[in-house]
Amino acid sequence: MPQLREYLTPGEERVGFILRSGEIVEVKNVCEKPEEGFEVSGDDLLKHLPEIVGTWHTHPSGSSNLSMEDMAGFLNWPDWEHFIVGQDGVTRYVVSEGDLLVA
Repeated sequence: MPQLREYLTPGEERVGFILRSGEIVEVKNVCEKPEEGFEVSGDDLLKHLPEIVGTWHTHPSGSSNLSMEDMAGFLNWPDWEHFIVGQDGVTRYVVSEGDLLVA
């Protein structure tokens, strides 16, 4: 999903969803330290939940490799695709039989 690259900007991590229609939606990062991580509000999650097929977030100063926090979060939503946008591009992750894989 190369169009996610446009969301990579310096500073704070950005986050959002990919909807069934293919639309990319950005939501507010409510993390206390958004330059170090991301968090989505319950309201934003509930608003988009019926249509979500994927998640995305940025690593503004790093690679698209996942962190331990990313891994734990992705495993909580095994039916969705997950994308990390980093300085090295966009990496897609999927959960298959309980394992997190680079797709």
